Amino acid sequence: PVLHGYATLQIIVYRGDKQFLKVTPSFHSVSVLENATVNSTITHLYCTDDRGITSPSFQLSLAGGNTLSMFKATPSGLITLARQINDSLLIYTLSFVCRDVKNTGLMAAQASVRITVVPINNHPPQFESPVYNVTINESVPLAQSILTVKAHDRDHGSHGQLHYFILGGNTDDSFVLDETSGVLSVAGPLDRETVEDYDLRIRVSDTDANGNVLNDFSDVLVVISDVNDQRPQFLDNIQYARATEDTPVNSVIANLTAYDADTGHNARLSYFLSKGNVNTTFQLLQISNNEVEIRLAKSLSTLSLSTYHLEVSVVDNGDPQYGALATVIVTVGAVNDFAPVFSKNVYVVNISETAAPSSQVADVLATDNDLVGADGTVVYEFTSADSSSASLFFLDEQTGVVTLQSHLDFERVRQYNLTIQASDLGQPPRSA
Repeated sequence: PVLHGYATLQIIVYRGDKQFLKVTPSFHSVSVLENATVNSTITHLYCTDDRGITSPSFQLSLAGGNTLSMFKATPSGLITLARQINDSLLIYTLSFVCRDVKNTGLMAAQASVRITVVPINNHPPQFESPVYNVTINESVPLAQSILTVKAHDRDHGSHGQLHYFILGGNTDDSFVLDETSGVLSVAGPLDRETVEDYDLRIRVSDTDANGNVLNDFSDVLVVISDVNDQRPQFLDNIQYARATEDTPVNSVIANLTAYDADTGHNARLSYFLSKGNVNTTFQLLQISNNEVEIRLAKSLSTLSLSTYHLEVSVVDNGDPQYGALATVIVTVGAVNDFAPVFSKNVYVVNISETAAPSSQVADVLATDNDLVGADGTVVYEFTSADSSSASLFFLDEQTGVVTLQSHLDFERVRQYNLTIQASDLGQPPRSA
């Protein structure tokens, strides 16, 4: 498309014999550095008549374009800087008028000066915040933008062009910062169970034509929130425990420990006795989020099961919800309630002195009402016998049968008194 610009040309017609003033140069352009000092010279204009002759009565003055009174002019035409340049304006177009203060009949002259402010890189960029905080969950997809950091630079042009960089804290290059826009995006997979947060050190820089760089720094704290992507687990998936018939109610039978690598509500655990709790014999007591006890809820008796296979469930509080199972095998042991009892308190046996060795002398019998297991198994032993008796008789510890080991002599010994003890194999053992 065609673009247009416009200017105004003023043509003054005068009589040939009329004198007039002129300014040299009548239009020109100059430049001044942005950091120029006050009172520094910008340019010099010269006011003369049409013959080129100057006079003290020819005086120059500013007529327009002096925004913010940035410049000043002496009557002799010296243009200087009146105040520190405000870098919000880069071009000033000043108009001047030259008059003869003694001869008002002499026509005035006009001139203009275009002053261009040359920027310098004297302002460092500045972040909007010294610290940025953002929280994202660990399931954020790759290339997802999570934050835009912004900085400002009071310089203009190329000096005000900013570039953003990550300096440190970017574990596994998990994030990328767009150099020109300041957009921070996810560049790699996130796993809160591996890295819970990132403290990114970032920099913004500008650069001038000479390669001089000015910087500012900030931190971006990225907190990774949890997604329920971990299942709870028991420390031991199977445990063995033992109780006896006389174990008191509310006794601790087993302890289980579970853990969940998630955090917060996703790691909040609940426990249940899901199978095997016949007659609600046991109950769970949760000690902490990670520990639960199995306790005896009812008295055990000889009518109870000898073995319980308890299935314990643990579930987390996430969505979706995950769980795990553990098995506790509880063996119930009988209590050694009863001592063996002999069928007789005293056994009287008559035997001929002609009885041959190995002949049965007596058969003692003791019974135990514990009936089964070690608690009901009876063994026999001599507990009192003189030295002569010890060599004459043999007691089978399993059957209680007493047999003769050698020949008897009626004339030498006519009576033997033997004491037999019957014991069970319970813990602790009982005897009679």
